[in-house]
Amino acid sequence: MGFLSPDLSAAMDRLWAWYDDYGLLTDLPSDAVLVRSNDEQRLCTPRLAELLLAGDEPVEIGFAIVEVLKEVAANSPADRRDVMTLFDAWWLWTLRLNRFENQTIYSPDVVLSMLARVDAPMRRWLDQWLDELDGIGVQHLADTILEGLRGEHWKASADEAGQVLAWARSETVLNGITLIGGVHLDPEIRGLLLDRLI
Repeated sequence: MGFLSPDLSAAMDRLWAWYDDYGLLTDLPSDAVLVRSNDEQRLCTPRLAELLLAGDEPVEIGFAIVEVLKEVAANSPADRRDVMTLFDAWWLWTLRLNRFENQTIYSPDVVLSMLARVDAPMRRWLDQWLDELDGIGVQHLADTILEGLRGEHWKASADEAGQVLAWARSETVLNGITLIGGVHLDPEIRGLLLDRLI
């Protein structure tokens, strides 16, 4: 996991600092950690977060991990702060990665569908995305609007998917695409994206 952003590495370090001795936990696969988390959620949080960030697990396992982290965040204000700091850093890191160079991680569309299940307003994630439209973030937006939001992973979050689409159709985002981010898109993709949004 050496390719993480500094903010994401710091968020992971904070989770690992919850305990001094994890024993064999650091080497356990996701299925074993998820079973153990039934009795020791907080103890399993750092390993589950590590597995989530690697993106190697099937999407349904990713959702199960997010659900455990969501439950841990409800334990106390301090736990919520640490877990939400991780989620914020994970989302921003995902938005800044070139998917063609990092195909083993979850796409922004999938990550956002996971974050849609967290007890936080969608605005928390969408505001970060707006700041990333001048670069690879606009390509992620095009991919999400043109190919995502209708996938199986959004079925349980139809309202949140609608919020993403409404946000993307807002004047602020449309201006961000046409005046700033559009230069980073192939003209045909830019045309398709604007046709979908306008």
